[in-house]
Amino acid sequence: MTMRRWIAGLALGSVLLMSGCRHCCKRPNPTMGPPGPIGAPAPRTLPPQGIPLDPPPSTGMKPEVLLPQSMPPTTSSPSNLPKFNGGSARLGEPDFNIQPAVSEEKSTIVKPPPAAMGDPLASALPVGIAQFAQVKENVSSGQRPDLDGLDWLHAKGYKTVVFLRSGTEDDSSDRKQVTDRGMKYQTLTVKPESINPTSVAEFNRLVNDAEGRPIFIYDFSGKQAGAMWYLYFRTSELLNDDEARVRAGRHGLKNPGDAEQTRLWTAVQKYLSER
Repeated sequence: MTMRRWIAGLALGSVLLMSGCRHCCKRPNPTMGPPGPIGAPAPRTLPPQGIPLDPPPSTGMKPEVLLPQSMPPTTSSPSNLPKFNGGSARLGEPDFNIQPAVSEEKSTIVKPPPAAMGDPLASALPVGIAQFAQVKENVSSGQRPDLDGLDWLHAKGYKTVVFLRSGTEDDSSDRKQVTDRGMKYQTLTVKPESINPTSVAEFNRLVNDAEGRPIFIYDFSGKQAGAMWYLYFRTSELLNDDEARVRAGRHGLKNPGDAEQTRLWTAVQKYLSER
């Protein structure tokens, strides 16, 4: 009895299923054409872009998956990445350690002017002698040299060093340093009361002594040297006042100067007026 009911239910379900299928097939399908005769295959309509409605028949092989085109995978390890300035650079990452190229320009060496004709001492300036200047051939002037300046004078072959003192300086150290280097040391006191024919003649003799050249004449500040060089240009080279002032100004003469230089200048003018 149970089996009969089960078979009757199955038959009833089949009838109902077939009735629903006929009812559905009578509805128009917007994606398909008009229905064909019973038993004829339904027409296939391709969806957009030509993609088949049904998947292709299986061939037993796995479908090939195409990846987007990209850069080929690299097999380089981080240690094999390119190096820039001591660091590693990765693709797509900027390297801020890369320095811009700098063009090298050839440096220009400025050579000193050639020495004056017949005067090898004018080819270079010394180290350690302030206000060093060439007065004439083998005759130089400046302020008190330090030890490097004395070494330079000795290396250049100077024979005589003259110290123009104001009368209060202790020159024992200067004498020792000069004589220890094999040069002759001379001293001359220059102060307002010592500006006389004797001191002027002695200064001119030292400058014009060919056997004592090369000769270097110095003082502490340029006051004594400026006064004596002005007198030398006026009395030995017989220059006029303007020319003598200009040339003596290169060796310490200042106008106006301080009180000491003013007294020296007054003594110089008095000496010239009484000659």
